[in-house]
Amino acid sequence: PHPAHRTPGPGCRTPGPRSPATVAAAAARPREPYVRQPTRTEGMAGAMRYEDFTGQVQARAGLGSRQAAEQTVRATLETVAERVPDGVADHLAAQLPREAAEPLRRVVAVHETSPHERAEQRVHGERFDLPVFAGRVAWRAETSEEEALRRAGAVLEVLDAAVAPELMRKLEDVLPPDIRDVLPSGRASG
Repeated sequence: PHPAHRTPGPGCRTPGPRSPATVAAAAARPREPYVRQPTRTEGMAGAMRYEDFTGQVQARAGLGSRQAAEQTVRATLETVAERVPDGVADHLAAQLPREAAEPLRRVVAVHETSPHERAEQRVHGERFDLPVFAGRVAWRAETSEEEALRRAGAVLEVLDAAVAPELMRKLEDVLPPDIRDVLPSGRASG
């Protein structure tokens, strides 16, 4: 016979029928309210809503509007996506709200000259330093390079809070030292 159809042996303790008194006593016992505990990945990443992400960027960068914050998020994350390997950009995108992940996934550098160059840059990330990073963020955010770096710092602070710490370490590892300095100070030491 199938194991589920066997009768329990003499030493087996199976729950028997509950008496009405047992059921009533269990129901009368005070219970703690159920609080859903976050899973391992929630709370570390993926739990931040886009409105919270852009709101925090707006507050940290001192921007006057939500639109300016959204433009800054797009400008910074598109530039980060150009600089890092596709795998890191994809992992960052996977832990962000859909709207914030989009700039990390849609980067196509029009200045690439050949399929071989494109493949090389997607594996290793495009090589550029802080002045180029600042220039690209500034151009996309329609601001000065100095202001672009300040705003990018705010985006990277919020990114640090939104994704898993080990992913921020990977990001730090693939950035050159001068761009790494834009990361939150707890990450910039290496």
